[in-house]
Amino acid sequence: MKSDYPQCDLLIVIGTSLKVQPFASLVENVGDDCPRLLINREEVHVASGVSNFLGLGGFAFNLEGNVRDVKALGDCQEIVKQLVELIGWKEEFEEMMKEN
Repeated sequence: MKSDYPQCDLLIVIGTSLKVQPFASLVENVGDDCPRLLINREEVHVASGVSNFLGLGGFAFNLEGNVRDVKALGDCQEIVKQLVELIGWKEEFEEMMKEN
């Protein structure tokens, strides 16, 4: 984490409640300019005035001016399939799924 997170260009968090520490706090360890995507059934670890005051942070989906936190809510597998298709990796993804 100490070597990878500073180099992170995009953080994708998939299918978690983010209630268990220390994992839940890892979303805070990427750079301030690093986009963060949550793919999940529901919003999790959402920042509030209290959490920011306590230094706990979290995703700030509804914070005015925040452009780095994005959520895609629904079935995680379906959302990942859509994402893979949108970025042009559908064939590679399908081939990888056949191998496993």
